[in-house]
Amino acid sequence: IENILENQDKDCICMDNYTCQIFRDEMDYLSSDVSDSNSIAFIPLRIAMNFFERSRSNFIGGPDVLRKMQNEDNVVWVVTSVDDASVVLSDGNAKCGQHIRAYEEVTVKSNVSIKRKGGVLEFQQVLMNSREERLAQAAITIWCLDANTRRPKKA
Repeated sequence: IENILENQDKDCICMDNYTCQIFRDEMDYLSSDVSDSNSIAFIPLRIAMNFFERSRSNFIGGPDVLRKMQNEDNVVWVVTSVDDASVVLSDGNAKCGQHIRAYEEVTVKSNVSIKRKGGVLEFQQVLMNSREERLAQAAITIWCLDANTRRPKKA
Protein backbone atom coordinates (compact mmCIF):
# COMPACT_ATOMS: atom_id res chain seq x y z
CA ILE A 1 0.00 0.00 0.00
CA GLU A 2 2.99 2.27 0.53
CA ASN A 3 3.65 1.95 -3.22
CA ILE A 4 0.22 3.45 -3.91
CA LEU A 5 0.56 6.29 -1.43
CA GLU A 6 4.08 7.20 -2.58
CA ASN A 7 2.91 7.57 -6.17
CA GLN A 8 -0.49 9.22 -5.71
CA ASP A 9 0.68 12.56 -7.14
CA LYS A 10 1.77 11.02 -10.45
CA ASP A 11 -0.66 10.91 -13.38
CA CYS A 12 0.25 7.40 -14.47
CA ILE A 13 2.59 4.69 -13.19
CA CYS A 14 4.06 1.93 -15.32
CA MET A 15 3.79 -1.21 -13.23
CA ASP A 16 6.32 -4.03 -13.24
CA ASN A 17 5.41 -6.59 -15.89
CA TYR A 18 3.77 -9.77 -14.64
CA THR A 19 4.99 -12.85 -16.56
CA CYS A 20 3.83 -16.46 -16.32
CA GLN A 21 3.30 -19.54 -18.47
CA ILE A 22 0.09 -20.39 -20.26
CA PHE A 23 -1.11 -23.98 -19.88
CA ARG A 24 -2.95 -26.07 -22.45
CA ASP A 25 -6.20 -26.09 -20.44
CA GLU A 26 -6.19 -22.26 -20.38
CA MET A 27 -6.38 -21.98 -24.18
CA ASP A 28 -9.27 -22.25 -26.61
CA TYR A 29 -8.78 -23.62 -30.10
CA LEU A 30 -10.28 -22.55 -33.39
CA SER A 31 -9.95 -26.16 -34.56
CA SER A 32 -11.58 -29.18 -32.95
CA ASP A 33 -8.35 -31.20 -33.27
CA VAL A 34 -6.21 -29.83 -30.42
CA SER A 35 -3.50 -32.41 -31.14
CA ASP A 36 -2.89 -30.79 -34.53
CA SER A 37 0.29 -28.72 -34.17
CA ASN A 38 -1.05 -26.25 -36.74
CA SER A 39 -4.26 -25.56 -34.84
CA ILE A 40 -4.62 -21.95 -33.77
CA ALA A 41 -5.06 -21.32 -30.08
CA PHE A 42 -6.03 -18.10 -28.33
CA ILE A 43 -6.52 -16.91 -24.79
CA PRO A 44 -10.19 -16.75 -23.74
CA LEU A 45 -11.18 -13.46 -22.09
CA ARG A 46 -11.93 -15.17 -18.77
CA ILE A 47 -8.32 -16.43 -18.59
CA ALA A 48 -6.91 -13.03 -19.61
CA MET A 49 -8.96 -11.45 -16.80
CA ASN A 50 -7.36 -13.92 -14.35
CA PHE A 51 -3.89 -12.80 -15.45
CA PHE A 52 -4.92 -9.14 -15.13
CA GLU A 53 -6.22 -9.81 -11.60
CA ARG A 54 -2.95 -11.46 -10.54
CA SER A 55 -1.00 -8.48 -11.85
CA ARG A 56 -3.21 -6.01 -9.94
CA SER A 57 -2.98 -8.07 -6.75
CA ASN A 58 0.81 -8.14 -7.01
CA PHE A 59 0.87 -4.35 -7.48
CA ILE A 60 -1.03 -3.88 -4.23
CA GLY A 61 1.26 -6.32 -2.43
CA GLY A 62 0.10 -9.83 -3.22
CA PRO A 63 -2.46 -12.18 -1.66
CA ASP A 64 -0.91 -12.08 1.82
CA VAL A 65 -0.98 -8.28 1.97
CA LEU A 66 -4.57 -8.20 0.67
CA ARG A 67 -5.61 -10.71 3.35
CA LYS A 68 -3.80 -8.72 6.04
CA MET A 69 -5.46 -5.48 4.85
CA GLN A 70 -8.86 -7.14 5.14
CA ASN A 71 -8.27 -8.79 8.52
CA GLU A 72 -6.24 -6.11 10.31
CA ASP A 73 -6.98 -2.84 8.51
CA ASN A 74 -10.59 -3.59 7.61
CA VAL A 75 -9.93 -2.71 3.93
CA VAL A 76 -10.94 -4.55 0.75
CA TRP A 77 -10.32 -3.75 -2.92
CA VAL A 78 -13.17 -4.39 -5.35
CA VAL A 79 -13.44 -4.16 -9.13
CA THR A 80 -16.02 -1.48 -9.91
CA SER A 81 -15.77 -1.34 -13.69
CA VAL A 82 -14.30 -3.20 -16.64
CA ASP A 83 -14.17 -1.37 -19.96
CA ASP A 84 -12.77 -2.30 -23.36
CA ALA A 85 -12.18 -5.90 -22.28
CA SER A 86 -11.42 -7.83 -25.43
CA VAL A 87 -9.43 -10.67 -26.92
CA VAL A 88 -7.39 -9.74 -29.98
CA LEU A 89 -7.89 -12.31 -32.72
CA SER A 90 -6.21 -10.38 -35.53
CA ASP A 91 -3.42 -7.87 -35.78
CA GLY A 92 -4.69 -6.44 -39.07
CA ASN A 93 -2.52 -8.69 -41.22
CA ALA A 94 -5.35 -11.07 -42.18
CA LYS A 95 -4.34 -13.61 -39.56
CA CYS A 96 -7.05 -15.80 -38.15
CA GLY A 97 -5.70 -15.29 -34.63
CA GLN A 98 -2.64 -14.56 -32.57
CA HIS A 99 -0.88 -17.86 -32.13
CA ILE A 100 -0.22 -19.06 -28.62
CA ARG A 101 1.42 -22.31 -27.66
CA ALA A 102 1.06 -24.31 -24.47
CA TYR A 103 3.72 -23.39 -21.90
CA GLU A 104 4.58 -20.18 -23.72
CA GLU A 105 5.25 -17.22 -21.47
CA VAL A 106 2.70 -14.43 -21.48
CA THR A 107 3.21 -11.00 -19.96
CA VAL A 108 0.74 -8.51 -18.51
CA LYS A 109 1.82 -4.93 -19.13
CA SER A 110 -0.04 -2.41 -17.00
CA ASN A 111 -0.28 1.29 -16.37
CA VAL A 112 -2.14 2.56 -13.33
CA SER A 113 -3.59 5.96 -12.50
CA ILE A 114 -4.14 6.71 -8.81
CA LYS A 115 -7.23 8.76 -7.97
CA ARG A 116 -8.99 10.01 -4.83
CA LYS A 117 -5.94 9.92 -2.54
CA GLY A 118 -5.19 6.30 -3.35
CA GLY A 119 -8.76 5.07 -2.92
CA VAL A 120 -9.33 4.47 -6.63
CA LEU A 121 -6.92 2.77 -9.03
CA GLU A 122 -7.51 2.80 -12.79
CA PHE A 123 -5.58 0.13 -14.71
CA GLN A 124 -4.89 -0.13 -18.44
CA GLN A 125 -3.78 -3.74 -18.94
CA VAL A 126 -2.56 -5.64 -21.99
CA LEU A 127 -1.70 -9.35 -22.26
CA MET A 128 1.20 -10.04 -24.65
CA ASN A 129 2.69 -13.28 -25.95
CA SER A 130 6.45 -13.92 -26.13
CA ARG A 131 6.57 -12.31 -29.60
CA GLU A 132 5.13 -9.05 -28.20
CA GLU A 133 1.79 -9.62 -29.94
CA ARG A 134 -1.27 -8.29 -28.13
CA LEU A 135 -3.56 -11.12 -26.97
CA ALA A 136 -6.09 -9.26 -24.81
CA GLN A 137 -6.70 -5.90 -23.20
CA ALA A 138 -8.89 -4.24 -20.59
CA ALA A 139 -9.38 -1.01 -18.66
CA ILE A 140 -10.23 -1.91 -15.06
CA THR A 141 -11.10 0.33 -12.10
CA ILE A 142 -10.84 -0.84 -8.49
CA TRP A 143 -11.95 0.96 -5.32
CA CYS A 144 -10.72 0.70 -1.75
CA LEU A 145 -13.66 0.02 0.58
CA ASP A 146 -14.22 -0.33 4.30
CA ALA A 147 -14.74 -4.09 4.77
CA ASN A 148 -17.69 -3.62 7.15
CA THR A 149 -19.63 -0.72 5.67
CA ARG A 150 -18.61 -1.29 2.02
CA ARG A 151 -18.20 2.48 1.74
CA PRO A 152 -15.26 4.09 -0.13
CA LYS A 153 -12.14 4.58 1.94
CA LYS A 154 -8.74 6.18 1.39
CA ALA A 155 -5.94 3.66 0.93
